[in-house]
Amino acid sequence: MPHLCQPTLTGSGVILGNNPPPTFPPRDDYPAEGWDYSKGSYGDGYDHDYGHGDGGGEVLQYDFTISKFPAAPDGYLRDIYGVNGQYPAPPIILNKGDKASIRVKNHIEFPTSIHAHGMHQRGTPWYDGVTGGTQCPIPTEETFTYEIDTAYQSGTTWYHSHTSSQYVDGIVGPLIIRDPKDPNGHLYDEEIVVILTDWWHTLSSKLLRVLLSPEGNGNTPTPDAGLINGKGRFNCSALAANNITIPEGESCSDDAPRETFRFVPGRRYRLRIINASGDTNFHFSIDGHRMTVIETDMIPVEPHTIDRLSLHVAQRYSVIVEANAEVDNYWMRAEMMTDCFRVNNAILDPMVLAEVRYDGSAVGEPTSEPVTSTSLTTGNCEDLDFRLLAPVVPQRAKEPTKQFIFNVTFGPDDQNITRAFLNNVTYDIRPYSPILNGVLEGQTVFPPGENVYLLEKDEIVEIVLNNLIPGTHPFHLHGHDFQVISWVNSTLYDPVESPKLYNLDNPIRRDTSTLPSRGHTVLR
Repeated sequence: MPHLCQPTLTGSGVILGNNPPPTFPPRDDYPAEGWDYSKGSYGDGYDHDYGHGDGGGEVLQYDFTISKFPAAPDGYLRDIYGVNGQYPAPPIILNKGDKASIRVKNHIEFPTSIHAHGMHQRGTPWYDGVTGGTQCPIPTEETFTYEIDTAYQSGTTWYHSHTSSQYVDGIVGPLIIRDPKDPNGHLYDEEIVVILTDWWHTLSSKLLRVLLSPEGNGNTPTPDAGLINGKGRFNCSALAANNITIPEGESCSDDAPRETFRFVPGRRYRLRIINASGDTNFHFSIDGHRMTVIETDMIPVEPHTIDRLSLHVAQRYSVIVEANAEVDNYWMRAEMMTDCFRVNNAILDPMVLAEVRYDGSAVGEPTSEPVTSTSLTTGNCEDLDFRLLAPVVPQRAKEPTKQFIFNVTFGPDDQNITRAFLNNVTYDIRPYSPILNGVLEGQTVFPPGENVYLLEKDEIVEIVLNNLIPGTHPFHLHGHDFQVISWVNSTLYDPVESPKLYNLDNPIRRDTSTLPSRGHTVLR
């Protein structure tokens, strides 16, 4: 195992030479020729025969270069960050048992890293990509090689920069691991990847400087737009109407293309939906169609039919949509829940649209009406009811060997900057002194700001999260799935009364849940 602050080494300690040129030349549109998200294939020249992985599959080599380039995903042209000149980044599509070897060249002006969200990295935590947690960031013009082993994981997830706020500027892409023994595989004929993102017209580094100042007051900037698969259509007239001047070197066009999905009548489509946003809860639907949920965060679930789906930041669902409506064109809708934002943004149109076009349908934009939802009876910023979903492979919750109760608050630090606190401690990141280094070197005492809790192997831990603030917030656990034992809005945890509401019989398992407004979540 290499020292985690030697970014010119691979995880195996092999010195890397010069990185080859990007597989795709930089360009300002998306997707690239040869990509087919509906089948997860792409004519990209990647070598898919590099031997065999630990799970008995192939080892697939990817060469990624992170760079800055101009792009206009929603019609507003600005500099963004991306991978191989693309936004969203190229897909990583594997079969269960494969291993991906991903060589990342950093060609931007800031250090960076790449995290494979939801991958456990069991036995290889130094590939998790968390700056200050599991590695030092990759310096400018340096290279680091990550490995992703899929021997025992499959499903829908994504990869992204885990350094500062870079991923909201474009360093994000889908990671799909197919399972030839998918227990729900008989329910669909084809696959489509749907990536939902929020979007700002200003680089996040500039926004972050304001947020992390006393004047920021903890008010996360509200997005300017939303995108589906990196496409959207911004109303440029909203800028002048709100006295916003376009900076020199940037521009705005009203005719940006929306994403289009083509349905063949009678076919059944698995939509792998990924919320890769920075701060947005989306409500997803397709006019004239219902959806059957079969996966949550890489966990197959018993089919459950809905008409509208709530996705919080970093959550993923697979839903089956049958092309059984009248041959026509229909809107796909990803509505941004503005009630969840801290501040209003007058230029934001929260209804993000893509087109679903049936073979044989007429030319022209859809004129369909939105579904009337019966699926979401809770508040706008809340998850799909966790009690409605059950994993295909049942697993009763085991008795915990340890319980942690965490109170989540926001407030000013000693510099009057509003930050998040966990039991009155705010995380103090040390990018060039990763926590994992200390763990691997036998360290047992850590600085208070790192908030380290030491566990014995195979302990069963119950995590109680009290959210003392108004507003819902996502919670993600690296290296593990968890069972959602309880999720209660507007009521903090009570050690006597709260366990009476626990769902212990095959509760939903996932890696990203939420903290309800002034309520609590119990995970195990």
